[in-house]
Amino acid sequence: MILLIGFPQLSETIFAPILPALSAHYHVSENLSQATLSVYFFGFAWGVLFWGILADRLGRKPCMIAGLLCYTLASIGLWASPTIWTLLIIRVFQAFGAAAGSVLTQTILRDCFQTPHERIRAFSMVSQALAFAPAVGPLLGGYLAELFYFQAIFIFLILMGIVLLGVSLCLLPETLPVRLEPEKFQLWSVCKRVLRDPQIWIYVLLVSGLNCMVFSCYGESPFVFMETLHLSKTQYGWLGLAVGSGSFVAGKISTWLTEKKKSPAFIIRLGLQTTIVSGLLYLAPSLFHFDVWERHLQIIWLMATSGLVFVGIVMTLPSIFSQALVDYQDCLGRAGAIFGALYYAALSVMMALVNLIHNPSIWTFGFIVLGVASGLLVMVMAFGKGLGTATFL
Repeated sequence: MILLIGFPQLSETIFAPILPALSAHYHVSENLSQATLSVYFFGFAWGVLFWGILADRLGRKPCMIAGLLCYTLASIGLWASPTIWTLLIIRVFQAFGAAAGSVLTQTILRDCFQTPHERIRAFSMVSQALAFAPAVGPLLGGYLAELFYFQAIFIFLILMGIVLLGVSLCLLPETLPVRLEPEKFQLWSVCKRVLRDPQIWIYVLLVSGLNCMVFSCYGESPFVFMETLHLSKTQYGWLGLAVGSGSFVAGKISTWLTEKKKSPAFIIRLGLQTTIVSGLLYLAPSLFHFDVWERHLQIIWLMATSGLVFVGIVMTLPSIFSQALVDYQDCLGRAGAIFGALYYAALSVMMALVNLIHNPSIWTFGFIVLGVASGLLVMVMAFGKGLGTATFL
């Protein structure tokens, strides 16, 4: 299950170390090569909607298998892409297939765990996977690109798709209680119910904002560490160790706070506050003559504080995912699909804006973290108290 929920994020961030190489190979700008990250979320948003809705009609397992087949075929297309434009288009289809891994595994977990305590513990593990899997991406991508060539990453993604397809065929359980007949499907009524729910929109902005910070790190850091600070692809990959460590610590903190009976609202606020403080620490040396620091000290500081940013982000996510759809147990697949499509659509817009302001400056990621986390905290403080007890206990 962890492999299935983590591979879409791994597929996203494994591209990070090769963004400069893509620019050179296809003779395009850095902004265009970075678009391989932002278009991914466009395809992902549509995939989450499609597979999640279909899962209530056909079942979780058949949709997972179909999604993985789409993902594997698209990965073959990436390997054969002659131009950057072809690669970007096929990348959308790869994300469309990968979305099955995200929305369906979350739906299966909601099928299996009923109490709030069980859900938060389960989603603590999920959030660690969601953050740790992309943390492995830069390290793995760096080694593959350094030892072979950047197209070795495409071959790895093809093989991963084949393995996951085999595992799903043999081991994935079917957890849908009852397959709905067409006349009982009522998609439009579920859609209206979700869209009219104010607390869902709070969660959409929270999830998309947190993920914007995650993937801004992977979009901006290759240029900071590899071009500004002159690390090799493999050396840059060790940023994943710092991020993975932060994600692991955050998961433990989230579980501990849950066991101490802290409310989801408290955990969300604490996570956002931690992210803001970490963003300030990331930027602090830039305010105090960062350019005269010894180079290795600069690298260590930036990697360590990037890990701290992920502590705040990953601490927050379990409470969001565990609570967002507690009022939709009768239509989890459809509601999860609509919810996921909304936050991935919002994320694709956010990442397109990040792409527009991209530059290899150390300041960029820090300002993104401070701006997004502060905005989310203000939103929660202003509107969180008015939400239902199922959401903010």
